Order: sequence, then C-alpha cells, then structure tokens
Amino acid sequence: MNNEIITVTRIGELIAQGIECWLEAGKILVDVLENGETLDSISSQIGISKDMLTMFERIGHESLHPKLLVSTSTGAKKLKNCGYSEQKRYSDEPVNVLVMKGEKVESINIGIDSLTADQCKQVFGNGHVRDDAGQRAYLESKFESERMTKVKSIEDGTGYVLSGSKVVFKKGVTMDKNDLIAILGRLK
Repeated sequence: MNNEIITVTRIGELIAQGIECWLEAGKILVDVLENGETLDSISSQIGISKDMLTMFERIGHESLHPKLLVSTSTGAKKLKNCGYSEQKRYSDEPVNVLVMKGEKVESINIGIDSLTADQCKQVFGNGHVRDDAGQRAYLESKFESERMTKVKSIEDGTGYVLSGSKVVFKKGVTMDKNDLIAILGRLK
C-alpha cells in the first residue's frame, strides 16, 4: 500500500515537472524564433513536427496552457480558443454550467474534460467562457428556436405537403373545415 502511494505521488511529481519543462521549452522556442530561426529549421533539427512546435510556441507566448496540450476532450478543444487566464483557471477547476431541473435553473460545476458536446455549446462563446447570464441567454435562445421549429413543422403541414397546386395528405390525417380552407388559401 505504501509503495502505491509513493508511486502515485511520484507520477504527479513527474507530470508537474513535465509541464514546467514544456513551459520552459516554449519560452526558449519563442526566443529562438525571435532571433531569426524558423519552425521548419527547428523541426528538421530536433525531429518534432512543425504542428507540435507551433503548440509549444503558443505555450511560450502564453496563449496556450500546457495542460490543454495533452487533452483531446471537446471541452479542452473549446478552451484552447479562450484567453490564457481562462485556460489556466479552467484547466485546474470546474466550469459553472446552468441546467434545467423542471421549471428551475440550477448551477453545477463540471470539469472541462467531462463536458458534453451540447454543454460545450452552452458554456463557450466565441473565444470565452460564458458567465451565468450568457448561458441563460444561450438556453433561452435555444429553447425559443426549438419551439419555433416545432410550431413551423405543425404550420407547414405535419399531416400534409403542399406541392404547387396539389395537396398530398399523409395517411390517417383528420381535418376540419377551417383547416381545409386554410390549406386552400396556401395553394398556388
């Protein structure tokens, strides 16, 4: 048991050291690039792809938090587009997410790597993490859009299709006189 604790502790230490090394490598890379070296040249010299070096350049410029370099989750991908301060904050702590519980809106905290694709759409704006007001506006817009889609599908004839001067009814459709008059008024 004690050996496991030591091993787990050592894993954490090594990961933390690795992140520190990535930060230092990024800063050195930025200095080298500012002194005239190119990513292509560096890539061929050290055998690391230009794409990966670009990520380290972003780390050196503090536009990409190193913890996001190893995560492939949808939340991490969205967080990479945010400012460095939000990247740093939400790499270490959960983000606040508004959820509907019946008629009530509640707030829960979810780690970036645990966010679903739909939650990412709600939580992330264009290059930032939405606050509660922004998430509430997003949810209201989404629900209104869904409501309008449902209304439109009913108005457009869930039970029939208009095609020029013809009406094609779906099997089992029942309509009253007013519905038929409305349909006739929509014919070309």
